[in-house]
Amino acid sequence: AKNFKKNDIHLDIMWSDIDYMKDLGDFTIDNDRYPPEQFRNYLKEYNLRFVPIIDAGIAVGDNEAFIEGQSRDVYIKNSWGKNLVGKVWPGYTTWVDFSHPNASQYWEDMFRKFHEKLPFGGIWLDMNEYASFCNGECNPWEDFPTSGDDDLPHHAGGALPSEKTLSINARHYNNVTELYWHNINGLVENYETRKALKNVGLNDVFILSRANFAGQGRYSTIWFGDNGATYEFMQLSISQAFSYNIFGFPFTGADICGFIWDTQPELCARWMQLGAFFPFARNHNALDAKDQEPYVLGDDVLITSQVSLKARYSILKWYFSRFVELNGTGTVFRPLMWQYPQDLSLIHI
Repeated sequence: AKNFKKNDIHLDIMWSDIDYMKDLGDFTIDNDRYPPEQFRNYLKEYNLRFVPIIDAGIAVGDNEAFIEGQSRDVYIKNSWGKNLVGKVWPGYTTWVDFSHPNASQYWEDMFRKFHEKLPFGGIWLDMNEYASFCNGECNPWEDFPTSGDDDLPHHAGGALPSEKTLSINARHYNNVTELYWHNINGLVENYETRKALKNVGLNDVFILSRANFAGQGRYSTIWFGDNGATYEFMQLSISQAFSYNIFGFPFTGADICGFIWDTQPELCARWMQLGAFFPFARNHNALDAKDQEPYVLGDDVLITSQVSLKARYSILKWYFSRFVELNGTGTVFRPLMWQYPQDLSLIHI
């Protein structure tokens, strides 16, 4: 934040991936690296809002989120009646069954306690398809087999339906299988998160989600997931934004300059020019990629970013008015030919 201010670059939000967590577990804070009191003062000093990530998987082990969920019996089960166990960043994880009658209050309580530790201005929900590093289920025990059944008449893209996600035989409340619930995991998590944040006291609830489903746009917004630092991905982001506006997600955007792989100065400069005019604009990259803040990539990227972001802020009130005017209907970011359909010369732009 200090370097952004020093280099005259607008910065409103401090995003944090899983680095802020203790042992990469949800609803925790690494107090050594992010002492809450100092961090609160830091955000206040630079007039920033904080948006931390929450992954869908709850770390199995001696931590409050897991123990509390276990006591309320809110986790998805396998076909043997035990908590279905997968693996994500903290190691073995399990997932909240948002169809369970205890899940809503559990989720709210976790966010309330988290907000008391460190007030946040929004939440970033990730890995919420649900994603797992095991296919169907991991087996940390040896006294029962894993549950998985991928015997379906069609495997989209040639992949097994439980590849890198939960078994389709996993059990939700009332014995409903994951086969019938999988596509709405993210939708219901977003709905419950929005309800929880409002009850916690956030007036203007902001949620960014990776998983999405029809109708979810009234509860949260999305970004386009893990893109790459290439011109092809930058070009793709334009059609993605157009498409998601049609799908009911008008407030969308890509990770500017690319998430995976090392970006290049000219690519990042061009992407800052483009991304500054997307409804949602965020520069974000992977931990193992080189830094891509505008001030570390040379004068061309720095000056381009300064000019582009100032242009964005000059039209921000107008942009906001478009959302208010449409009131949840129609498209905000759309091709020029949609605005002027009678002008046939715009079709090929």
